[in-house]
This record gives sequence, structure tokens and C-alpha cells, in this order.
Amino acid sequence: MEENEEKQVVFCVWIVANSLARIGACQPAATEAPATEAPAPEPEPTEPPAEAEPEPEEAMAETVDCSDVSAGDEVSILYQWSGAEEENFSAAIAPVVDELGISVTPESSRDQALLDTRVQAGTPWDIIIWPTIGPSVQYTDELTPLADAGADPSNYEDYWISLGTAGGAWLAVPVKADIKSIIWYSSVAFDAFGYSVPTTLDELDALVEQMVVDGNTPWSMGMESGDATGWTGSDYI
Repeated sequence: MEENEEKQVVFCVWIVANSLARIGACQPAATEAPATEAPAPEPEPTEPPAEAEPEPEEAMAETVDCSDVSAGDEVSILYQWSGAEEENFSAAIAPVVDELGISVTPESSRDQALLDTRVQAGTPWDIIIWPTIGPSVQYTDELTPLADAGADPSNYEDYWISLGTAGGAWLAVPVKADIKSIIWYSSVAFDAFGYSVPTTLDELDALVEQMVVDGNTPWSMGMESGDATGWTGSDYI
């Protein structure tokens, strides 16, 4: 995006469902041969039967509606992915890129300062994929509301929309959700000591205290996660 140039990019992702194969045969009901006649033997085939030509797959949507997008447009994206995650993302958007004839200029960085500098300089990316809602709150006035960019709120549950809403404007959508920091427990040990699985934080605290009274160790943590070692501990801290 050039400095001081107002630009709106609508990045459409659509689902193309392959038509379902119709398996089955519609044949007339079989008729019984006369009792006095023996069935005629079937002639042996002299060559294998020709395979039927497969019917072409039909897309559910014949056209892609991406207003304000033209072939040759360039879309810049900032995200934090690398390795397999980055490859999977590129593969996911490839059909859109090919269909529209656009080019994507990605940049991978975990540096919040880089994001802040580019926004303040007036040269931000067209799309920012960030692991927190921070940019939506911090740069509410600089972001284009998704409704103005052609996004359809009916594609999302109200809860997901609320997570991306700041200052009364719908500014972000979750692209990924991870389950983290799950507490695992031994059902055998719980049965042996008569413990119940807590459903609230107060119940968890009470269970921890009871385990200590019973002479058990309530917590043990594993921190090793390859290059990502440490995030398991930082989540709890």
C-alpha cells in the first residue's frame, strides 16, 4: 500500500463442494424365463468393456464475487507462521489467488514493534493475522470494518464476531483456535481416593488442598516442547 493512498482489499475465501457421486443402478424389474426354456449362455467377451467416461465435477458456485478486486492486484499479509503452518496457509489460499489472478506478498514476523512502526508510518499490510486481539483494540481507527469490506456476518456465530469487535466495529475474525493448558488427571487415582472432578476454580483449589492433606502431590508439569519449550509454564504463570 503506497503512503497516503486509500486502498480497500476484499479477500474472499469460498468453499467449492464437489458433486457427490451417484452410486446405484436403475434397472427394469427382472422377468422370469419360461420353465421349458433353458437360459441362453452369455457370449464370452472378446475384449474388455470400455470404461465409462467420468462425469465432470460441478462446482457449487459458478462465479466468485469479490468486489473491488482485479487481476494483478497485490495483497500484503503479515502473520507469525513459519514452516508447516505457513505452507498450509499458502495452500489454503492458493485457489483464491489463482481464481482472482492476484498476488500475495506475505511477511512473517513476531515483532510487535514492527507492526506498530508500519501502522504509525502509514504503510501497513492489507491483512494482519495476529495471535491476539490487541491490534483491533489498539488500531481501531486505522482498520477497515469487515462489513465495509464485504464480509458476511451470517457466516460466523455471534460469539466469534464479539471477539473481533472493538469500538463498536467488527474488525477481526478468528482464523484459528487452539486448546491449551489442559489439566490431565488420573481417573484411577481419583477413584482410589474418592476425588471428584472440579468444575470451578474454587473446587479445584479445594481439591488441591485435600490432595496435600492426603499426602499426594497435586501438580506436576512437563515443560519440554522442542523449540517451543517454556510456553506451557508461561501460560500458567
